[in-house]
Order: sequence, then structure tokens, then C-alpha cells
Amino acid sequence: MLPTLPRRLLALFFVMLLAGCQHANLLIDEADLARFDECLALQQVLVERIEVQSQQLEEIREQTELVPVVLDQLDALELKLAAMREELAPVDCPEADGVAAVIAVAASNDMLFAGDKLLVGEIENVRFDNLNMELRARIDTGAVTSSLHAREVRRFQRDGENWVRFTIEDPETGEPVVLERPRSRRVRILQAGGEDPSTRPVVELRVTLGNNTQTAEFTLADRGSLEFPVLIGRNILRDLMVVDVSKIDAAPLPARSGAAETGAK
Repeated sequence: MLPTLPRRLLALFFVMLLAGCQHANLLIDEADLARFDECLALQQVLVERIEVQSQQLEEIREQTELVPVVLDQLDALELKLAAMREELAPVDCPEADGVAAVIAVAASNDMLFAGDKLLVGEIENVRFDNLNMELRARIDTGAVTSSLHAREVRRFQRDGENWVRFTIEDPETGEPVVLERPRSRRVRILQAGGEDPSTRPVVELRVTLGNNTQTAEFTLADRGSLEFPVLIGRNILRDLMVVDVSKIDAAPLPARSGAAETGAK
């Protein structure tokens, strides 16, 4: 772009030339000079845009020249893959029969699996192995620790350790069963309605759900007003089971084995 002073002189020259230079004291209108400046500035912008578009066009030409090379490489790769497919032979999997057998056994036991995890419904039967006793349980992923309905819960010490004595009801005979277990810890429970929190003892029990047996913690609580005597929480479900609340009895228990525990222990 031309400097300001020469551009104005050039504009004055053109104006004098067009006027025929008839008057020596000819005055130049500042508005004309301003318009002339705008024209020169616009011309410079157009020149710059043309240069940019020229560079872009050159880049497109270079990329276009590469297209045949890329197409040739793709063709060569496709031929190589086709040759590899022809060389591949069917692979026999000796484990396939074993996998099919496992699936057949699971189907015969009406058990469903989600990946490598047991699928359980909202309501299931659980078995306390040492008692050989089956109880109805509600599966609750919102509960941290599982819970068991117990009455007459009494704390005591044995050989310097904390124990707890409690009574549960045999679902088949309706007879009370008194149990004694070491107390593993206590939990604070905040009652609904803003009542003061209470403490409940926690014991470990051997429990089976579906085809999974484990020793898990249960809080002892009076669940007499609730429909199910057992609540299964995340301490049993975590990393082992998937819950489908639309199902009930999705994980049936295996056949019973062993004798029931009698009296306090």
C-alpha cells in the first residue's frame, strides 16, 4: 500500500488532469481524497485475498497429485489382506465343548449369568448353611450391609471377647432357634422420622445365594414389621452379582446338604 502523502499527490494529479488544468488555483475536495484512499485500501485487500486463494489452490493441486499414490497403496493393502484370508485355516477350540456344557448346566438349574456375574432377582431364597435353613430375602443394592431378622438380642462376653445371643424363627416349623455368635462390630442406624440413631450388633454368617456361598456380615435387627426376614446388601452383591429388579427367583438354590445346627453355639 502506498504512503499517505504520495497517494494524495497522485489523486491531485488525476483530478487536475480530468479538469484540463484550466485553473491554476484549483481546489481539491477532501471528500474526493477520502474516497480515493478507500478505493486504494480496498484494492490492497483484494490483492491480499487473491494471494491467499492462490496459495490454497496450490495446496489443493499438491494434495490432488497424492490421490493416485494413496489409491495404489489401498489397492496393495486390499490384495495383501485377501491373501492372508486365503491362508487362514479354521481353528478348532477344544474348550468349546466345555463352555457349552457349563451353559447347559446353568440352563438346567435355571440360572442366568450376566458376563461372569450371577444374575439375581429382586426377591430370592437364601440359605444359612450351618443352620440348613432357607429364608426369603429382598435384594437391595441401596443397603451397604445385609440384615437378618432377630429377636431377644443380648450382648455378652466370652473369654474376653464380645459375643451376641439372638433368636431367629425356623420358617418350616415356626420354632425359635437360639444362636450365639462373636460380634464383629457395631453399626449406628439412623431411624426414619429423625429419631435418635441406634446401634446394632453385626455378626458373620455363612450364606448361600444362587450358586454363590460366602461368609458375610449381617446386622441383627427386628424386621418383624417387614415382609422379608432377610435383606441382602452390597457387601454380598459387590463384584459377584447383578440385580434385575424385574425378576424373582432368578438364582435358585442348589440341593441341600449337611445337617442343621441345633441349639446355641
